Amino acid sequence: FASSAAKLDAARLAAGDELATEVEGVLAHLAMDGTRLEFQWQPRADASSPLMRDGESVAFDAEGVNECVLLIAANPGEEPRPMGRIASGGELSRVHLAIRTVLRKRQSTGGLSLLFDEVDSGLGGATAAALAELLADLAVNDQILVVTHLPQVAATAHRHFRIEKVVDDGRATTRVAALDGQERESEVARMLAGGELTESARAHARVLLERP
Repeated sequence: FASSAAKLDAARLAAGDELATEVEGVLAHLAMDGTRLEFQWQPRADASSPLMRDGESVAFDAEGVNECVLLIAANPGEEPRPMGRIASGGELSRVHLAIRTVLRKRQSTGGLSLLFDEVDSGLGGATAAALAELLADLAVNDQILVVTHLPQVAATAHRHFRIEKVVDDGRATTRVAALDGQERESEVARMLAGGELTESARAHARVLLERP
């Protein structure tokens, strides 16, 4: 078993390096250029196990003897640290999107339901358009749910829902409304204008919605 575990370790190290490089390439298009990812493998300690690794008893099963921690350095000069501890919500969503984008290219069978929240945090312009394109590509095979404030992203969706909080009889409630046609154009225009709807905002919204 020790020999099989060693071979699995070597394969995982190589695959992890390759995956990290590809994911970093996708992140470069999402305003995270220079981000470094690292898959850190470490033995799972188990004092009752007869299998030894570097003088320590380690757990083993069909998944091997190691567990993985994803490390990230979002800025140049930083040391990679556990992503779950230091990454912001937006960074987590973008890394998730980048990983799914890479994995989808490798395996196109099956459909997933993926939820992205804050994935557009701090983005705009050409980066927002790149984000919208990546999400649309994933949606060809998977069900993609996105909470967004970007008109570029909203305009590429197959279905558009407006979520708003209202106070009714002194109680706050959340309403969800499906938008079509003129309502959707108005909502995208509102996202563009940020205030009073103008004809130029409506014209821009129509351009976004008419894109294939």
